[in-house]
Amino acid sequence: MPNTITIKDITGRTLTLSQPFRVSAYSGFGFPAPRNILQRSIYRAGHKTVHTSWEGRVMTLTLEVTPGGLTLAARRDELNAYLAQLRAGVRVFYDREDGRRFETTARLGSEIPGHRSGQDGGTTWQRIVLSMVADDPWWFGDSHLWSFAVAAGSGNWAFPLPFPMGFGASIIDARETRRYAGQHDAFPVITVMGPADAMVITNESLDLKLDLSAYTIAAGEVVTFNLREDYKTVISSTAGSLIHELSEDSDLGFWRIGAHPYPSQGDNTIHVYLEDATNETTIQVTYRERYMSA
Repeated sequence: MPNTITIKDITGRTLTLSQPFRVSAYSGFGFPAPRNILQRSIYRAGHKTVHTSWEGRVMTLTLEVTPGGLTLAARRDELNAYLAQLRAGVRVFYDREDGRRFETTARLGSEIPGHRSGQDGGTTWQRIVLSMVADDPWWFGDSHLWSFAVAAGSGNWAFPLPFPMGFGASIIDARETRRYAGQHDAFPVITVMGPADAMVITNESLDLKLDLSAYTIAAGEVVTFNLREDYKTVISSTAGSLIHELSEDSDLGFWRIGAHPYPSQGDNTIHVYLEDATNETTIQVTYRERYMSA
């Protein structure tokens, strides 16, 4: 299958570019531009990189327009009406020839460069470059539910149980290593349905933990750790925010699923410990793979 670009508005409606509009070229789907913070030392001839962040992704689509019975000015008006739908932001989907799909969120970029006209076999065409900016430069891949083998009490379940999963023992002490395929760290959403007590969730590969052991989750209560960037919340369905219940050494801002090389090969070992669980207790860990290029 060929590479395909699909654009949807914030309502989920597909914005279709069809004849007489044709995408003849596109760019900006590779690595975003780095922004390095450098430091010069009196003991060094050059500089050293202190921190690297990433600029917003700038994507361009080159459109060729033929009038198709209308004047080029009328076609421009038609295109401008299309572009006006991008002002509130759009979701851009890139389907590769191997069947994989990547997604990012973008907005209409800077002013569109001047139009360029020409003729091909007597047909007049006009070339327009459309610019879109993804302020969050990452491409999102597949969604995942975390799953690992569960060790409960003195027994040991040696087969993988997918989240969400029901437990039939009072103490859950589960650990398993899974490989994360993304190119950039993923910040998941962890949902726990009680009852549960003394709960600690640790990414042992990165030495990061969420320690809610001082709080007892009641039966039917749902606690959600939203670890996504710009969120970082712990919310109970009955008690509201629980950030004050986290231990002081918890890593709410940094807890994540790590990408290679930290940890090596993207192998994350997750450890879940909780007490007073019943067969109503469930845990769900969801995340999307993040990529620097599609």
